Amino acid sequence: MKYLQLLKLLKGLSSYQLMGNSAKDITAIANHTGNIVPGSLFICVPGLKVDGHDYASQAIDKGAAALVVERDIDVDCTKILVRDARQAQALLSHAFHGYPSREVEVIGVTGTNGKTTTTFFIESILNQFGQNAGRIGTINCRYGNLIFPSKHTTPDSINLNKLLSEMVKSGTKAVVMEVSSHGLAQNRVIACDFDVGIISNVTHDHFDFHRNYQSYLESKALLFEYLGRDREAKSRLKFAVANADDASYDFIVSKAAVPVLSYSIYGPSDIRASNIELKSNGSSFEIKVGGKKYKFFLKLPGLFNIYNALSAIAYAWGRNYQFEGVQSALAEVQRVPGRCQRVDEGQDFEVIVDFAHNPDGLKNILTFAPKIPETKRIIVFGCEGGKDKTKRQIMGYIAGMLADFTIVTMDNLYSEEPLEVVQQIEKGLLEAGRREGLDYIIILDRAEAIKEAIAMADSGDQVIIAGKGHETTQTIYKQVKPLCDWEIAAGAIQMKLRNSLKNSKIYYLASLQLQQDC
Repeated sequence: MKYLQLLKLLKGLSSYQLMGNSAKDITAIANHTGNIVPGSLFICVPGLKVDGHDYASQAIDKGAAALVVERDIDVDCTKILVRDARQAQALLSHAFHGYPSREVEVIGVTGTNGKTTTTFFIESILNQFGQNAGRIGTINCRYGNLIFPSKHTTPDSINLNKLLSEMVKSGTKAVVMEVSSHGLAQNRVIACDFDVGIISNVTHDHFDFHRNYQSYLESKALLFEYLGRDREAKSRLKFAVANADDASYDFIVSKAAVPVLSYSIYGPSDIRASNIELKSNGSSFEIKVGGKKYKFFLKLPGLFNIYNALSAIAYAWGRNYQFEGVQSALAEVQRVPGRCQRVDEGQDFEVIVDFAHNPDGLKNILTFAPKIPETKRIIVFGCEGGKDKTKRQIMGYIAGMLADFTIVTMDNLYSEEPLEVVQQIEKGLLEAGRREGLDYIIILDRAEAIKEAIAMADSGDQVIIAGKGHETTQTIYKQVKPLCDWEIAAGAIQMKLRNSLKNSKIYYLASLQLQQDC
């Protein structure tokens, strides 16, 4: 079993007070009593709902060798008093696992939207140039031949450092990871030695946690601040990548202590897209660098995916990768689960499943490709209960302005009555001049809402199912039940096609009978 002497481990902390016997061998770092093994160092983290200090005695009974605490508690054991337990947890777990982020290139990607797709693009680039990439993010984590689901976009620091350590041992040379605003604000990545920081955009989201836009923006900017820290030197250059078209650009760049590469579509930047062609099944664009033009083809549609590709191209440029290889790498990304993902069962109308769960994301998916004249654009979406209330009316308004018909339904529901959530969305629809029954309806059962949207669709129409994307469950208070938007949509399409075929046969037989009768 691996272990590290407590005093050696504590060298990773800049400030602490040791109370009790320091002659301890630490075998693991834990912040949940269910993960304790004999010899664990238990971190008493005060959470939003549960305080780890309340479980200190239970942790000792289960075999913990010492506690990290933010306040002295009446437990007879070795205690390490710190100002911030989450920060201490990150620093201690990084040290315990041998500082793994120093052994690989670490590319952090943050932003309100686009993180997942950007990491898929960069992972493809890294593998194209033989870097044996690892990826950590919302959908899953992947390295070598291993793929496993993610509980959070950015794991807590204990699991993150353990995962990075395993990646290093497997021969991974570079890791691209999504860095959420929660992960930044909660010090999950404060010990991570990032080589590159990328930010896509900062718009409206998570105001239940961050209170307001400025607080949210400052949390995102922490990634660029981390890049300027003095840590163990790496031979490669550290730099940042930012979207010059985004309103957050000036503030974000002001926080960077490393060179910043910019990308854009509309304004001046280091990497700028031109000659853009958008189609429902992909897109193309050109960039000009060093007097030479390069054309890129993406199998992923939408202007927002061009932005995601540009951030990956800017990263590749900063690493001096040949653009011919970058062109191939981006073209190889055929789909990202739950991100503008088509459901194709042979129907003559379009069905898209997307993770859009905030105003900017909803606007993007509703405008990702031109609508065919004389057809309908139908949107199915809801908002999470018990989360950010401020975005609901805004999203209702966006749906009312950009969709022909809206079906308001439930997303995950952690608290609140479902009608309270949908009524706030409905305010936005009414603000947009939409009328219940004519322009929108409310169906709380999400599966039934999706089926109704499919049933309404005619040839050439576009059905967009937004909010949950890749997720395969729905949480209703404390109950978690299986629910996959993609599977429900596929089943509804198949049923519609079978009924259509059946009706066609009945019509054909009836026509034959009529001819015989005549």
